[in-house]
Amino acid sequence: YSIAELGDVDGDGKRDFAIGAVHGSDLSGSVHVYKGGSGGKLLLGFTSLIDEFCAANDGPEDAEFVSVLKAYKDEWLALSMKIGESAMKNPDEAGAAAVDYMMYSGYVCLAYFWARMAVLARHKIAEADGDVSFYEAKVMTARFYFDRLLPRTLSHKNMILSGAGNLMQMPVERFAL
Repeated sequence: YSIAELGDVDGDGKRDFAIGAVHGSDLSGSVHVYKGGSGGKLLLGFTSLIDEFCAANDGPEDAEFVSVLKAYKDEWLALSMKIGESAMKNPDEAGAAAVDYMMYSGYVCLAYFWARMAVLARHKIAEADGDVSFYEAKVMTARFYFDRLLPRTLSHKNMILSGAGNLMQMPVERFAL
């Protein structure tokens, strides 16, 4: 997948974004344009795509990807709410969480795309459709992502939850030393 800022495409004064995604039985892709400043609607829209995918692929043969993805999606939404609630009390909380939140979000987005590819590849393998070794490699790479890369979200989650206090405690005059 890829994300690109497009600037203010529709003239509403908010930055708009394009997200490229892999889909389809031939692993082709598409680009979706999202309006900025959605008040959480974009996150909920994207996570509803994850929910639809998980519901459509909830069999035991896909559980190694789908059940894990669903858990991470739920945690992502919970973290989003936590950051929002904290930022309403102290705006520094949003800034303190921003980088790790974006990293966490990126890992979950990639998990969704890898889960989609793995499920599709598993179907192609079962049908003996095309180059089976190619599809086996897709499943293996998805496992690598889920087992080795996706767990990195734990450190980002912990940094998000640590709050702004440890970032903002040093007085400005101490930076001059």
